[in-house]
Amino acid sequence: MKVLARKFTTGELQTLKDGQAFVQSVEAVHVGERSIRNYLNIEGLKTYLKQKKPGLTDKQKKIRYQFAKNHLHWTIDDWKN
Repeated sequence: MKVLARKFTTGELQTLKDGQAFVQSVEAVHVGERSIRNYLNIEGLKTYLKQKKPGLTDKQKKIRYQFAKNHLHWTIDDWKN
């Protein structure tokens, strides 16, 4: 099912559960998550857990806000210099 691999690479499907639901809707058969993972592996796609990025600290937020306030009136030409 090349369509399955394409849907993962284009971002239409994000998780193995999404892939599982897609196959069930198209083929009307139950397919396990492990089968989806194996198929994607055969197609050259690796499955992984997305790492969570740390959020901004209060200090970083304050600095960004101050920067935005200080540069609010800048024109495009000001940014070029």
